[in-house]
Amino acid sequence: MIAGVTACSGGGDESGGGSSSFSGPTVAANAALVSWSAPTTTADGAPLGNLEGFKVYYGTVPGDYTDSITVTDTSARSLTVNGLAPGTYYFAVTAYDSDQYESSHSDEVSKTIR
Repeated sequence: MIAGVTACSGGGDESGGGSSSFSGPTVAANAALVSWSAPTTTADGAPLGNLEGFKVYYGTVPGDYTDSITVTDTSARSLTVNGLAPGTYYFAVTAYDSDQYESSHSDEVSKTIR
């Protein structure tokens, strides 16, 4: 799964490995628009048939996600995280199925809120 985060209109930096960042709609200066591509197979390569949703994890320390938002719309490919105080935030996304099995975290991406 690949995650990305947009830059905001009020200034801010974004980073992520490879093709994980993208250009998207403008968001508020204290927000981050996180996007992802959904998995199509399970970890063992079988077709994924029971996708239940996604979880967007974030925090101010790399790899230490103190907050999360559950997205139950399986067609969603982005989420705006609002109300972020100034600082650098790190984001990762997981997918989960109807049995509540959760995927590994996506590559981490970051955004600085000013």
